[in-house]
Amino acid sequence: MSPRLQSVKTVRPTISSLRLQEAPETSPRDERLIEGRNPFSGAVVGNLSPRLADELRMPASSQGVVITQINRGSPAARVGFRPKDIIIAVNGTPIDKSTTLETIAKDDPSLWRVEIERDGQRIRQFFR
Repeated sequence: MSPRLQSVKTVRPTISSLRLQEAPETSPRDERLIEGRNPFSGAVVGNLSPRLADELRMPASSQGVVITQINRGSPAARVGFRPKDIIIAVNGTPIDKSTTLETIAKDDPSLWRVEIERDGQRIRQFFR
């Protein structure tokens, strides 16, 4: 159903139909399930675009890699990650694509330094 817009220019009202388009998918969503021995295991992440931000009800200006879902009981759930968390950096490496996070998640450092953005607030966490 198209939204209807009523405009009154003269005595006689005019009704027009508008066709709304979805927000653009400027970069491929490229959703991936992160697996392995890391704090992100069990999280599904994707590249943020205006369309994905709109679907998640996030600001359209959001950029980066976002957690779209968390598997119940997974390491990602146990360490406290939530859907809509934007992953900013891991061990000092900026995370700009889901493939970057997937590659870093395959490493097995003794300490994970993670920076996320949650509801507009930056959070730094450390995991062993």
